[in-house]
Formats: sequence, C-alpha cells, structure tokens
Amino acid sequence: MKPAVLALATLLGAGSIPPGDEIENYLRVGDYEAAIASLEESLAETEAETVRGEIAVMMAECYLGMRLPLKASDALGRVPSTQRSGIRYSYCRAEVLVSSGEAAQAEKLLRGVVRDKPDGRSIFRLAVLQYERGDYQGVENLLRGNAKVVERDYYSQIYRARALLSLVRPADSLAVLVALGKKHDTAEIQYLVGRAHSLAGSHGKATRSFRLALKADGNYLESAFALSRSLRREGDKPGASEAMKLFTRLQKNDRERLRQANIFSQRCRRDSATATDWLQAGEFHLQTGSPDQAVSHSWRALALDPADPGARLLLARGLRNTGAYGQADLHYRKVIIQSPANKKALSEWLEMRRKHAKN
Repeated sequence: MKPAVLALATLLGAGSIPPGDEIENYLRVGDYEAAIASLEESLAETEAETVRGEIAVMMAECYLGMRLPLKASDALGRVPSTQRSGIRYSYCRAEVLVSSGEAAQAEKLLRGVVRDKPDGRSIFRLAVLQYERGDYQGVENLLRGNAKVVERDYYSQIYRARALLSLVRPADSLAVLVALGKKHDTAEIQYLVGRAHSLAGSHGKATRSFRLALKADGNYLESAFALSRSLRREGDKPGASEAMKLFTRLQKNDRERLRQANIFSQRCRRDSATATDWLQAGEFHLQTGSPDQAVSHSWRALALDPADPGARLLLARGLRNTGAYGQADLHYRKVIIQSPANKKALSEWLEMRRKHAKN
C-alpha cells in the first residue's frame, strides 16, 4: 500500500466517535457541527420541556465554540424561562452579551455565577472583563481566591500576572510567572518576566528576558520597546538605539497590518459579505500572526458555505497555530476526506500529528 493511501486509510479510522453518548463525544472532540446536527434531531424527537431546554443550552455552547454568537443567542431563546438560572445558560448568555457590547451586563451576570457556584470558564471570563475596565485588584482577588479552580489555566495566570504588574507588585507577579514558566515556554511569559524585573529595578535581568521574548517572537512589538528602555537604563545607548530602530520598524509594519485588517473588516461587515470575503480576511490574519482571528473568520466562512474546503483548511491551520491540536486534527481529517487529492493538507496533517501526537 502506498504511503499516501495508507495515511488516508489511517485517517478514516482516526478520531472516530466511540460508542456511548454520541453528542457528548462529539463535544469532547470539538466536532460542533456534528453535535448540532444530532441535537437538532434530539430536539425534534423530544417533547419534555426540561430536556428541550438542556438541548438548547448545549446548542448555544456549540455555536459559541464556532464563534457564532447570534446563532447562540437564537438557541438560548429556545430555553424555557424556568431553566435560565443554570450555570451553563448564564455563561452562554454572558458571552452573547459581550459580543453585542453589553460587557457591564455580562459582568453582572457572571458575578452571580461565580458567587453561587464558581467554575473555571466563568471565573476566567469575569477576570477578563474586570481587567479590560481596569479593575486590577478585582482580578487579583478573583483569581487568587479561586486558585484551585484556575491554577492550571495558562491564560488565567497570565491575566493575574498582568494585573499584579499593573498594581506595581513585581515580586508577586514574578512568582506567578516563574511557576507558569515551569509548564510553558512562551514569548509572552518572558516579556512579562522582563516587566517584573524592570519594575523591581533589575534592569540587567529585564534585558535578558526581553531578548528571550524577541528570540521566541521576532515581531513582539512591546518587547522591542521595553528592551530599548531597559538598555538605556543600563547605560547602553548604542544597544538602546538599535532596539528602538527595531521597535520603529515593527511599529510601521503593525500600522500597515492594522490598515489592511480594517479593509478586510469593512468587507466582512457588509450585508452582502460572502464566504470568500471571510475566507480572505481569515487568511490575512493567519499570515500576520493572529490565528485566533483566523479561526473566527473561518467559522463565519463555513457558516455561509459549509462545503468550502478552503475555509475548512483555514480553520484547521488556525486551530493548529493556537495549539488546539485535537480540534485541528479533526478538521484536517474532514478536509482530506472531502478532498483526498489535497496533498498540502495531508502533508500538514501528518506533520502536525508527528510533532504533537500527545496533544
């Protein structure tokens, strides 16, 4: 059997839904589309109001996973009023409120959830909303008070570290970052470690951390600026000047990126926007280092044209670049099953599986 044929044979058997609760298994692997199809069937077959409400909430969760808040809102509208106090409904409702610009209402709703029965995703979402409006002490109180719930979550710890820096508590921020760095090695951690050292007056250590951040991500605008300031404080004027030149160059590139992103955004906001418009915008975001935006745009493209293999491949690539290897694997397989001759997709899929088999 030829390697390509063997790979496809393996592909068709990989990641199939095991016996058991079909919908829960679809959700476990992140196959939101299959889950929604099954949920719609279940909804049509069920008359019990309580069960229908639970199904509607699960559908809303799927649509949020697909970055489609309007569809999530429609699903929540099918939940009976007697079931609208549950944690899962409240979280979904809060996400819909955020998407429509009603952050204050979303925060109020999440505060009630966290007060009554805190769960990781509600705590994190509330922390983000608090951070965005500048309530850094609120973020620290929330995340420290629920440490056991969020201690393994990378982004929760990042927001806590950033909040502590904003509160001018570099030692506490550094403690959080050092613990996080034992499990993760990212440019963001190195940059924040540098900021903590800089606040503490350890400019030599700060410089080393900013250099490490730039080594990991050569386009890290903030780190280039921070490096220039740190070198100047050390008395290295030539080094500071070179770092500032790098910052200026990156800033110019970033302005051009934002200009182009705005053009794509305007196209996508039109009532006549097509799957191609969303796909082109998503490809731009992927190429310019914004994989999460690429994921969002690919889902919008697929909502308009579910059979578009280009949008599906973009989704797989975006998920891969965000580190969601399990979901990326699922969508690479869908692309290859749909288009067996797509050698590029097959090559990327096999390479990802080789590098991230345990993820």
